[in-house]
Amino acid sequence: MAEISSQASWARAMLDLLMKADAATDRAAGKGRRSLSPQQRGRISAAYDKIVADAIAANPDPLLRGRIKRTKLEAEGFNLAVAFRDHKAEILRFCEDLRVPLTNNQGERDLRMAKLQQLCMAADYGQLGEGHELSGGFAWTGAA
Repeated sequence: MAEISSQASWARAMLDLLMKADAATDRAAGKGRRSLSPQQRGRISAAYDKIVADAIAANPDPLLRGRIKRTKLEAEGFNLAVAFRDHKAEILRFCEDLRVPLTNNQGERDLRMAKLQQLCMAADYGQLGEGHELSGGFAWTGAA
């Protein structure tokens, strides 16, 4: 369960940041703005960078742990952290152009929060079984 915990804190922080940023864009759009203010975008960007740094730190080089390669769960966490790092501009585009939604699928957006909360609770209580498939093609490997 230690590996799951090392991923959970930064993953929850990123989810929280993106959901708060999305709520801010909704409020700004409701006021007729075209983007968040430069100050808001700067705060979001700085928080995003810190979370990505935490995510990469939570996935150290396996050689530092005396192993040749990462476990499957570690590799997935590391790859996700690197994707957040490498695609920051695309991920945060919705803050600069309020015509761009956080996601491009309304049906998925309607269900996402409930499903993410369900998955977080299941991970907290160790209820996800081996081979549990997550959205986006990821599968829970049940590392304990």
